[in-house]
Amino acid sequence: MTAPQPDQQPQQNHDTRDAIIAAIALWFASSAAVSATMLPANLIRQLIASGLSGRAVRAIARLTMAPALTGRRRGGSPTPTPGMTASQTVAAEEPTMRARYLVNAAERLSEAEDLGKYDAGLRMEERYLAQHTAAGRNRARAAAELDRVAAEHGPWLIWVTKNDSRVEPDCRELAGTVFTADNPPKGQIPGAVHPRCRCKAVGMYDTTQPLPPIKAIPHGGAVYV
Repeated sequence: MTAPQPDQQPQQNHDTRDAIIAAIALWFASSAAVSATMLPANLIRQLIASGLSGRAVRAIARLTMAPALTGRRRGGSPTPTPGMTASQTVAAEEPTMRARYLVNAAERLSEAEDLGKYDAGLRMEERYLAQHTAAGRNRARAAAELDRVAAEHGPWLIWVTKNDSRVEPDCRELAGTVFTADNPPKGQIPGAVHPRCRCKAVGMYDTTQPLPPIKAIPHGGAVYV
């Protein structure tokens, strides 16, 4: 049986699930979460009431609270707004990403407990959390690089791949796309599409870089494909 991916979602009532994720994300983004080591009791109760194991929920809550959120400051995380830099957007989105991870992990560990595999499931979640945290750091790094290129070469950027046999299909599809740092294609950031992503952004008017055939061109403030 194939192991689930860190963000794979077991079945649950979607409305209830989405509401719980939103509530946890809101708390993660608040100043109250900055120094906390455990979710508030009301959020834990909501997770348990949705049908999850109390033992699993508490273990995953402690586990998920351990790594610091990327971009979390003393006053909490920034609120997503149009026109943010890539780095600001990543910081603003992370509370939701971490909340989604927490709920997914609690669901998986509850299922493992039902199968009598709680300890093995918890060890697996520790590995998954390490992967999730590393991906968050990589996304923040890639966003900072995207902002640097935009600041140096102007707002219009082109997605560039290595153009070899190792390029993932998702990255190959994005190659040559024209975009801006505050509106990356499909919400993806060059260098952070997958763990070994080698993509990068180059300035559309950066004459020092060989540019690929572009898939979209800016015209009158809009992008036409």
